[in-house]
Amino acid sequence: MNRFFSAVGHFFKHIAVFVSDLFVQLFGADIAHTFVVGAESLLKSEIGKIAWAAVNEVQALASGAEKKAAAFAKILAGAKAAGITVTDSIINMLIEIAVQKIKGQFGPAA
Repeated sequence: MNRFFSAVGHFFKHIAVFVSDLFVQLFGADIAHTFVVGAESLLKSEIGKIAWAAVNEVQALASGAEKKAAAFAKILAGAKAAGITVTDSIINMLIEIAVQKIKGQFGPAA
């Protein structure tokens, strides 16, 4: 089993990604790369897809607080409909990850 995770980890280390220069300056290139791979993976999970869709749907709302509240409600409802138990802190984390991806702070390399 450990060989499997080692092989998966090795694969992900070679995926080309970008992250903002500030993030790299603060945490270093290796940590930034690891974060991006992890963040992308979170957004590809079932709850991550719900969060990604919710954050994109609320972009037209006026304020950041309105957007966050609306996205939170959509994610909570989507999770419940999918039978997923999720905490407020996980929802907030997914919202922030989706927002930063939308803002272009990280993602696959072009």
